[in-house]
Amino acid sequence: MPKPYAQEAELKRLELIAGIVSGADVVQWAESKLGELNLYDDQLADLCLSSGKSPQDVASMLRPLCHGADSLAAVRSLLGDMHRVLLCDPSRARDFIRVIDYCWIDHGYTVPDDLAFIRGIDDDWALAEEGVGRTTKEEFTSLMENLSRFDLSEENQIRRSN
Repeated sequence: MPKPYAQEAELKRLELIAGIVSGADVVQWAESKLGELNLYDDQLADLCLSSGKSPQDVASMLRPLCHGADSLAAVRSLLGDMHRVLLCDPSRARDFIRVIDYCWIDHGYTVPDDLAFIRGIDDDWALAEEGVGRTTKEEFTSLMENLSRFDLSEENQIRRSN
């Protein structure tokens, strides 16, 4: 049976991999969740003690807590998070492309139609960097258009309606 926080844990894991949250943010989240539970949870308690571990180690510790989560829903939320970050810091686009590609690979190279744009996204960006096909500016514009569909923030909804 999935843990009551499995969906949140999966999103935190992906946000950590993307560098949107830190290991310290994950520890703080785990402490908060542990405080909310009526039962003691060993895995969550272990995560609370992961301060100082590498992001990769913390992400690995999160993996079992995600069992039963809708991983594609977490990917969609991550894409919205990425959109908000890139609005402020476009320089992170290449790193985010790699994480998006990881999500595609992690799902066995199969994604539903609403996520079709992630198929081969790393290859498309790499070709643009080499001057083949579209430019990186065009790839970035396309990326932002696609990511904006998953950004459910009020600011983005207003932006999209104009």
